[in-house]
Amino acid sequence: MSSGEDRTMLRFLIAIGLALMLGPLGNAQVAEQDPRFGDDPRESADPRIGEDPRIGEDPRASPPDPYGPLEGAELFEALYTAGELGRLKIAMRNNAWTLLPFIDSYCNSWLQQAERPEPLTDAQRKQLKATEDKGMELARMADSSLGNTRFTAYVGSIHSWSAEQRAQFKTAQESFQLGLKIWRSAETAENARAALTPLNQALEYARSLGDTWGESSAYTMIGRVQVASGELLEGQANINHAVRVGRQIRDMDAVWDGLAISYETSVRLEAWGQARAALKDQYLISIEVGDEDTTEQIMRQLVEFDQFLGRQ
Repeated sequence: MSSGEDRTMLRFLIAIGLALMLGPLGNAQVAEQDPRFGDDPRESADPRIGEDPRIGEDPRASPPDPYGPLEGAELFEALYTAGELGRLKIAMRNNAWTLLPFIDSYCNSWLQQAERPEPLTDAQRKQLKATEDKGMELARMADSSLGNTRFTAYVGSIHSWSAEQRAQFKTAQESFQLGLKIWRSAETAENARAALTPLNQALEYARSLGDTWGESSAYTMIGRVQVASGELLEGQANINHAVRVGRQIRDMDAVWDGLAISYETSVRLEAWGQARAALKDQYLISIEVGDEDTTEQIMRQLVEFDQFLGRQ
Protein backbone atom coordinates (compact mmCIF):
# COMPACT_ATOMS: atom_id res chain seq x y z
CA MET A 1 0.00 0.00 0.00
CA SER A 2 1.36 3.46 -0.85
CA SER A 3 1.99 6.07 1.84
CA GLY A 4 -0.91 8.11 0.46
CA GLU A 5 -3.24 5.14 0.82
CA ASP A 6 -1.92 4.54 4.33
CA ARG A 7 -2.74 8.11 5.33
CA THR A 8 -6.19 7.85 3.82
CA MET A 9 -6.92 4.62 5.68
CA LEU A 10 -5.59 6.03 8.95
CA ARG A 11 -7.84 9.06 8.60
CA PHE A 12 -10.75 6.69 8.07
CA LEU A 13 -9.84 4.60 11.10
CA ILE A 14 -9.61 7.66 13.34
CA ALA A 15 -13.06 8.85 12.27
CA ILE A 16 -14.98 7.00 14.97
CA GLY A 17 -18.37 8.69 14.74
CA LEU A 18 -21.23 6.27 14.19
CA ALA A 19 -23.64 7.40 11.42
CA LEU A 20 -27.13 5.92 11.55
CA MET A 21 -27.68 4.05 8.30
CA LEU A 22 -30.80 2.69 6.67
CA GLY A 23 -30.81 -0.91 5.54
CA PRO A 24 -31.83 -2.03 2.03
CA LEU A 25 -35.49 -1.96 1.19
CA GLY A 26 -35.43 -5.56 0.03
CA ASN A 27 -38.36 -6.69 -2.09
CA ALA A 28 -40.82 -3.93 -1.15
CA GLN A 29 -41.72 -3.17 -4.76
CA VAL A 30 -42.32 -6.83 -5.58
CA ALA A 31 -44.52 -7.20 -2.52
CA GLU A 32 -46.73 -4.35 -3.67
CA GLN A 33 -47.33 -5.93 -7.08
CA ASP A 34 -47.74 -9.59 -6.12
CA PRO A 35 -51.18 -10.42 -4.61
CA ARG A 36 -49.62 -13.30 -2.70
CA PHE A 37 -47.98 -10.72 -0.44
CA GLY A 38 -51.30 -9.24 0.72
CA ASP A 39 -52.51 -9.26 4.32
CA ASP A 40 -53.33 -12.66 5.75
CA PRO A 41 -57.06 -12.52 6.72
CA ARG A 42 -56.25 -14.70 9.72
CA GLU A 43 -54.12 -11.87 11.09
CA SER A 44 -56.98 -9.35 11.00
CA ALA A 45 -59.71 -9.00 13.61
CA ASP A 46 -63.31 -9.62 12.55
CA PRO A 47 -64.62 -6.13 11.53
CA ARG A 48 -68.05 -6.99 12.97
CA ILE A 49 -66.65 -7.27 16.50
CA GLY A 50 -67.92 -4.32 18.49
CA GLU A 51 -70.75 -3.68 16.05
CA ASP A 52 -72.68 -6.95 16.10
CA PRO A 53 -73.92 -7.74 19.64
CA ARG A 54 -73.96 -11.45 18.77
CA ILE A 55 -70.18 -11.43 18.42
CA GLY A 56 -68.08 -11.04 21.55
CA GLU A 57 -64.45 -10.01 21.96
CA ASP A 58 -61.90 -11.51 19.58
CA PRO A 59 -60.50 -14.54 21.46
CA ARG A 60 -57.20 -14.13 19.61
CA ALA A 61 -56.62 -10.73 21.17
CA SER A 62 -54.53 -10.63 24.33
CA PRO A 63 -54.68 -7.77 26.83
CA PRO A 64 -51.99 -5.15 26.19
CA ASP A 65 -48.93 -5.24 28.40
CA PRO A 66 -49.16 -2.12 30.61
CA TYR A 67 -45.38 -2.04 30.88
CA GLY A 68 -44.69 -2.58 27.17
CA PRO A 69 -44.31 1.12 26.24
CA LEU A 70 -42.08 1.85 29.24
CA GLU A 71 -38.31 1.66 29.40
CA GLY A 72 -35.43 2.62 31.67
CA ALA A 73 -36.29 4.42 34.90
CA GLU A 74 -40.01 4.57 34.11
CA LEU A 75 -40.14 0.80 33.66
CA PHE A 76 -38.17 0.11 36.84
CA GLU A 77 -40.31 2.46 38.92
CA ALA A 78 -43.60 1.11 37.56
CA LEU A 79 -42.62 -2.52 38.21
CA TYR A 80 -41.39 -1.71 41.73
CA THR A 81 -44.58 0.19 42.57
CA ALA A 82 -46.73 -2.67 41.29
CA GLY A 83 -44.79 -5.20 43.35
CA GLU A 84 -43.62 -7.02 40.20
CA LEU A 85 -40.23 -7.68 41.75
CA GLY A 86 -39.43 -10.81 39.73
CA ARG A 87 -40.11 -9.00 36.51
CA LEU A 88 -38.17 -5.98 37.81
CA LYS A 89 -35.05 -8.10 38.24
CA ILE A 90 -35.41 -9.36 34.68
CA ALA A 91 -35.84 -5.79 33.42
CA MET A 92 -32.76 -4.70 35.37
CA ARG A 93 -30.69 -7.49 33.86
CA ASN A 94 -31.93 -6.70 30.35
CA ASN A 95 -31.39 -2.95 30.74
CA ALA A 96 -28.26 -2.94 32.88
CA TRP A 97 -26.70 0.09 31.18
CA THR A 98 -29.61 2.30 32.30
CA LEU A 99 -29.48 1.28 35.97
CA LEU A 100 -26.93 3.76 37.29
CA PRO A 101 -28.90 7.01 36.77
CA PHE A 102 -32.04 5.35 38.19
CA ILE A 103 -30.39 4.13 41.39
CA ASP A 104 -28.33 7.30 41.76
CA SER A 105 -31.54 9.38 41.67
CA TYR A 106 -32.40 7.91 45.08
CA CYS A 107 -28.92 8.75 46.35
CA ASN A 108 -29.39 12.36 45.21
CA SER A 109 -32.80 12.49 46.86
CA TRP A 110 -31.30 11.15 50.08
CA LEU A 111 -28.50 13.74 49.98
CA GLN A 112 -30.96 16.59 49.45
CA GLN A 113 -33.07 15.45 52.39
CA ALA A 114 -30.03 14.93 54.63
CA GLU A 115 -28.67 18.40 53.81
CA ARG A 116 -31.70 20.38 55.01
CA PRO A 117 -30.41 23.51 56.78
CA GLU A 118 -32.86 23.18 59.66
CA PRO A 119 -33.08 20.21 62.09
CA LEU A 120 -35.17 17.37 60.71
CA THR A 121 -38.65 16.81 62.04
CA ASP A 122 -39.86 13.32 62.92
CA ALA A 123 -41.73 13.13 59.60
CA GLN A 124 -38.63 14.23 57.69
CA ARG A 125 -36.48 11.65 59.46
CA LYS A 126 -38.98 8.95 58.51
CA GLN A 127 -38.94 10.12 54.91
CA LEU A 128 -35.13 10.14 54.90
CA LYS A 129 -35.08 6.57 56.23
CA ALA A 130 -37.67 5.47 53.65
CA THR A 131 -35.58 6.95 50.83
CA GLU A 132 -32.46 5.26 52.19
CA ASP A 133 -34.20 1.89 52.50
CA LYS A 134 -35.69 2.05 49.01
CA GLY A 135 -32.40 3.06 47.42
CA MET A 136 -30.58 0.19 49.12
CA GLU A 137 -33.32 -2.30 48.23
CA LEU A 138 -33.10 -1.31 44.56
CA ALA A 139 -29.31 -1.57 44.69
CA ARG A 140 -29.53 -5.09 46.14
CA MET A 141 -32.02 -6.12 43.45
CA ALA A 142 -29.75 -4.71 40.74
CA ASP A 143 -26.76 -6.59 42.15
CA SER A 144 -28.81 -9.78 42.40
CA SER A 145 -29.89 -9.47 38.78
CA LEU A 146 -26.31 -8.87 37.59
CA GLY A 147 -24.55 -11.24 39.98
CA ASN A 148 -22.30 -8.74 41.79
CA THR A 149 -22.27 -6.24 44.68
CA ARG A 150 -21.23 -3.03 42.93
CA PHE A 151 -24.44 -1.02 43.33
CA THR A 152 -24.86 -2.05 46.98
CA ALA A 153 -21.35 -0.83 47.74
CA TYR A 154 -21.93 2.40 45.82
CA VAL A 155 -25.21 3.26 47.57
CA GLY A 156 -23.98 2.11 50.99
CA SER A 157 -20.92 4.31 50.68
CA ILE A 158 -23.04 7.41 50.00
CA HIS A 159 -25.40 6.64 52.89
CA SER A 160 -22.43 6.42 55.24
CA TRP A 161 -21.12 9.91 54.50
CA SER A 162 -20.79 12.34 57.38
CA ALA A 163 -21.71 16.02 57.02
CA GLU A 164 -18.05 16.75 56.27
CA GLN A 165 -17.91 14.11 53.56
CA ARG A 166 -21.11 15.40 51.99
CA ALA A 167 -19.43 18.80 51.83
CA GLN A 168 -16.41 17.20 50.14
CA PHE A 169 -18.74 15.62 47.60
CA LYS A 170 -20.12 19.06 46.72
CA THR A 171 -16.58 20.38 46.35
CA ALA A 172 -15.73 17.45 44.06
CA GLN A 173 -18.72 18.23 41.85
CA GLU A 174 -17.75 21.89 41.68
CA SER A 175 -14.18 20.96 40.75
CA PHE A 176 -15.38 18.62 38.01
CA GLN A 177 -17.71 21.26 36.55
CA LEU A 178 -14.88 23.81 36.60
CA GLY A 179 -12.61 21.41 34.73
CA LEU A 180 -15.36 20.75 32.22
CA LYS A 181 -15.89 24.50 31.70
CA ILE A 182 -12.16 25.12 31.13
CA TRP A 183 -12.02 22.22 28.68
CA ARG A 184 -15.00 23.40 26.67
CA SER A 185 -13.76 26.99 26.41
CA ALA A 186 -10.10 26.16 25.67
CA GLU A 187 -8.84 27.35 22.30
CA THR A 188 -5.43 25.67 22.49
CA ALA A 189 -4.04 22.44 23.90
CA GLU A 190 -2.13 24.46 26.50
CA ASN A 191 -5.33 26.17 27.63
CA ALA A 192 -7.03 22.78 27.85
CA ARG A 193 -4.32 21.45 30.15
CA ALA A 194 -5.45 23.96 32.79
CA ALA A 195 -8.52 21.73 33.23
CA LEU A 196 -6.35 18.96 34.67
CA THR A 197 -5.91 20.67 38.05
CA PRO A 198 -9.61 20.78 39.04
CA LEU A 199 -10.26 17.41 37.38
CA ASN A 200 -7.52 15.74 39.42
CA GLN A 201 -8.96 17.35 42.57
CA ALA A 202 -12.37 15.89 41.70
CA LEU A 203 -10.76 12.48 41.16
CA GLU A 204 -9.04 12.50 44.55
CA TYR A 205 -12.24 13.43 46.34
CA ALA A 206 -14.18 10.72 44.48
CA ARG A 207 -11.60 8.08 45.44
CA SER A 208 -11.62 9.02 49.11
CA LEU A 209 -15.44 9.07 49.24
CA GLY A 210 -15.98 5.82 47.35
CA ASP A 211 -17.90 7.76 44.68
CA THR A 212 -17.39 5.30 41.83
CA TRP A 213 -19.41 7.30 39.33
CA GLY A 214 -17.44 10.46 40.13
CA GLU A 215 -14.23 8.47 39.74
CA SER A 216 -15.08 7.07 36.31
CA SER A 217 -16.25 10.49 35.08
CA ALA A 218 -13.06 12.20 36.27
CA TYR A 219 -10.80 9.55 34.71
CA THR A 220 -12.60 9.96 31.38
CA MET A 221 -12.16 13.73 31.28
CA ILE A 222 -8.54 13.62 32.44
CA GLY A 223 -7.72 11.08 29.73
CA ARG A 224 -9.57 13.13 27.11
CA VAL A 225 -7.63 16.29 27.99
CA GLN A 226 -4.29 14.46 27.96
CA VAL A 227 -4.97 12.83 24.58
CA ALA A 228 -5.99 16.17 23.09
CA SER A 229 -2.77 17.68 24.47
CA GLY A 230 -0.64 15.04 22.78
CA GLU A 231 0.08 12.98 25.91
CA LEU A 232 -1.18 9.81 24.28
CA LEU A 233 0.31 7.21 26.61
CA GLU A 234 -0.72 9.05 29.79
CA GLY A 235 -4.17 9.69 28.39
CA GLN A 236 -4.59 6.08 27.31
CA ALA A 237 -3.69 4.88 30.82
CA ASN A 238 -6.36 7.09 32.41
CA ILE A 239 -8.92 6.09 29.79
CA ASN A 240 -8.23 2.44 30.64
CA HIS A 241 -8.96 3.27 34.30
CA ALA A 242 -12.20 5.01 33.27
CA VAL A 243 -13.38 1.97 31.32
CA ARG A 244 -12.44 -0.43 34.13
CA VAL A 245 -14.22 1.56 36.85
CA GLY A 246 -17.13 2.42 34.57
CA ARG A 247 -17.82 -1.23 33.83
CA GLN A 248 -18.22 -1.95 37.54
CA ILE A 249 -21.31 0.25 37.82
CA ARG A 250 -22.36 0.22 34.15
CA ASP A 251 -21.45 3.86 33.55
CA MET A 252 -22.34 3.97 29.85
CA ASP A 253 -20.84 7.41 29.21
CA ALA A 254 -17.46 6.58 30.72
CA VAL A 255 -17.21 3.17 29.05
CA TRP A 256 -18.46 4.17 25.60
CA ASP A 257 -16.50 7.43 25.42
CA GLY A 258 -13.46 5.72 26.89
CA LEU A 259 -13.55 2.99 24.26
CA ALA A 260 -13.93 5.58 21.50
CA ILE A 261 -10.93 7.54 22.75
CA SER A 262 -8.96 4.31 23.27
CA TYR A 263 -9.66 3.29 19.67
CA GLU A 264 -8.53 6.65 18.31
CA THR A 265 -5.41 6.76 20.47
CA SER A 266 -4.44 3.17 19.65
CA VAL A 267 -4.70 3.89 15.93
CA ARG A 268 -2.44 6.92 16.30
CA LEU A 269 0.06 4.77 18.20
CA GLU A 270 -0.39 1.98 15.63
CA ALA A 271 -1.34 -0.37 18.47
CA TRP A 272 -3.64 -2.32 16.16
CA GLY A 273 -4.58 -5.04 18.63
CA GLN A 274 -5.75 -2.52 21.24
CA ALA A 275 -7.62 -0.55 18.61
CA ARG A 276 -9.51 -3.61 17.41
CA ALA A 277 -10.28 -4.69 20.99
CA ALA A 278 -11.84 -1.27 21.75
CA LEU A 279 -13.94 -1.43 18.59
CA LYS A 280 -15.06 -4.97 19.37
CA ASP A 281 -16.08 -3.95 22.91
CA GLN A 282 -18.25 -1.19 21.45
CA TYR A 283 -19.78 -3.75 19.10
CA LEU A 284 -20.66 -6.06 22.00
CA ILE A 285 -22.19 -3.21 24.03
CA SER A 286 -24.30 -2.10 21.07
CA ILE A 287 -25.67 -5.66 20.83
CA GLU A 288 -26.35 -5.73 24.57
CA VAL A 289 -28.38 -2.50 24.50
CA GLY A 290 -30.19 -3.53 21.31
CA ASP A 291 -28.98 -0.64 19.11
CA GLU A 292 -29.18 -2.35 15.72
CA ASP A 293 -28.05 0.66 13.66
CA THR A 294 -24.91 1.13 15.73
CA THR A 295 -24.23 -2.62 15.74
CA GLU A 296 -24.39 -2.72 11.94
CA GLN A 297 -22.14 0.31 11.56
CA ILE A 298 -19.48 -1.00 13.96
CA MET A 299 -19.56 -4.40 12.25
CA ARG A 300 -18.72 -2.66 8.99
CA GLN A 301 -15.91 -0.79 10.70
CA LEU A 302 -14.56 -4.08 12.08
CA VAL A 303 -14.63 -5.69 8.63
CA GLU A 304 -12.86 -2.72 7.03
CA PHE A 305 -10.39 -2.60 9.93
CA ASP A 306 -9.52 -6.29 9.44
CA GLN A 307 -9.12 -5.69 5.71
CA PHE A 308 -6.71 -2.86 6.51
CA LEU A 309 -4.71 -5.08 8.87
CA GLY A 310 -4.55 -7.79 6.21
CA ARG A 311 -2.77 -5.38 3.90
CA GLN A 312 -0.09 -4.42 6.42
